[in-house]
Parts: sequence; C-alpha cells; structure tokens
Amino acid sequence: MKKQINRIEKEYIQSEEANIKEHNEIKEMLLSVDGKEINKRTFTTKVLGKYEFINEFGMFHIKGNTKHLIGYRDTLFVNAANFDESDASCGYAAEKRIENIKAIDKEKVIKIYSKIKKHYEGLKAAFGEIETNDLDAFHYSPYYSIIKEIQGKDNENGNGIQLSDFNSIRTIK
Repeated sequence: MKKQINRIEKEYIQSEEANIKEHNEIKEMLLSVDGKEINKRTFTTKVLGKYEFINEFGMFHIKGNTKHLIGYRDTLFVNAANFDESDASCGYAAEKRIENIKAIDKEKVIKIYSKIKKHYEGLKAAFGEIETNDLDAFHYSPYYSIIKEIQGKDNENGNGIQLSDFNSIRTIK
C-alpha cells in the first residue's frame, strides 16, 4: 500500500502544480485585458493562446486542463485582481492542499488505508459468497434484517454508509 499511496500522492501533487501553473499563466493573460468587457471579442485567439473562453451556466471560464473561473454573468469587466479569489481552488487552495499532503503523518495514512484495503477485500469476498450461495435479499428474505443487525442501530460513525451498499462491491471496476 505504501508504493500505491506514494504514487497517488505524487500524481496528485503534479496535477495540483499543473493547475497552479495554469492559474498563474491565466492571471498574466487577464492582466493584459484588465478592465475590458468579458466577451469573445476581448478573449480572442491571440489573447487566449492555448486556452479557450467558455460562457456557460452564467459563469465565465478560461479552460486549459481545467476550467478557471474568471467571473459570473453579472461580472461585466475583467478584474485580474479578483482572479485569485474566484479561481482559489486552482490557486492558493491548491497550494494549501499540497502543503497538507506533505505535512501529513505518512505512516498513519499507510496504516489506516491498509486496514481499509484489508477489510474491503474481506467484504468483497463475503458479499461474493452471499451472491454465490443465493443468500441475497431476492433468495433469502431476512437478508436486510440481518445486515441491519450487523450494522447496529446507532451507526454513529457510518456517515450515511449502509452495509448493504457493499453488495455491489464485487462488480465495481
């Protein structure tokens, strides 16, 4: 699990860094058209370069690898100074997510997610046996009552997860 977690974190950080790079490039582009009306005449191919201007659902975006919010329908003019706030998820929030990943206790992450993987594999096998032996709700009427009993009445830490949700686990790819 350690190798997989390290790979996933590395890929995630690379993705966030690419979004930050795009964010900064778009910010520079917006400075060149600051104060101009937000429309296709302002965002010409020459201004956009490799990016695309999108007006959909009442929002204006500049699209690269991801969409970067530059304003809403009621935003009439380009305001480069507000871009950091409107596109925070690809700017300073992305930087904060990278910091959080680097600061986390890696051994704790590996321990917890390894435990989840072990129990997940066990659940897959158990629900596979339920299906193979015709012990599902279609063939065995008390199925849901038994699942509810296993889950318990309180289910305080379940966050809405139902044990019956794992019935389809075997077929997820």
